[in-house]
Amino acid sequence: MTTKKIIIIVVSIVVVLGLIVLLFVGGIVGAVFYGIGNSEAANVSKDFLKSNERLKQDTGEVKSFGRLVTGNINIRNGDGTAELNLKVIGERKTVNASVELMYRSGHQWRVTIESLGSAQFRVVALGAGHNVAALADQIAAHLPELVSVDSEEAAHDLRARLFERDIDLPRIIVGEAGLVEVATHAQADCVVSATVGAVGFVPTLRALEAGKRVALANKETLVMAGES
Repeated sequence: MTTKKIIIIVVSIVVVLGLIVLLFVGGIVGAVFYGIGNSEAANVSKDFLKSNERLKQDTGEVKSFGRLVTGNINIRNGDGTAELNLKVIGERKTVNASVELMYRSGHQWRVTIESLGSAQFRVVALGAGHNVAALADQIAAHLPELVSVDSEEAAHDLRARLFERDIDLPRIIVGEAGLVEVATHAQADCVVSATVGAVGFVPTLRALEAGKRVALANKETLVMAGES
């Protein structure tokens, strides 16, 4: 056998082995992406995006999603987190969306962060008065760490509503002290002050003193503060 034939045989073997490795790795990668795309976390993300009003204003009604869902899902000791990237195909245009989710043992996956384009926000605290029904819906959607209500009765009602819906309880603080804690939450970068009446003045002042960026939607706070 000539040297040329030996070289051709060796090269052929290397090429075949390379193709086998590529097919094997490709199969593994394909299986991973298939598993992510058909996971419960991906299905929850799709349902969330289909009903997202801000997304629908941009794309129109969501028609379908891209075939490939990328990201990662981590589950440990019964609890889990997921970061998923999806292509959303709407009536008017197609956009990319990123969704972060949390899972706790015995509960369902819940969306904690959404990114529809370049903006990404996480709600870490919510302040409310006595509209407990709306607050419960917001807690279910955003899973804040802290909320405030205006009375112990409202706090009791909120706990009962969340328990009935099998939603993990955030820390609940009552009265002005609760609004101040919400406004000065350590993880909050921007505070939206939209309380009705004078009750918003002290929490807004404390947020400013804590160095927070404040988005003010409360005229009474401006009137009470006077000129600077």
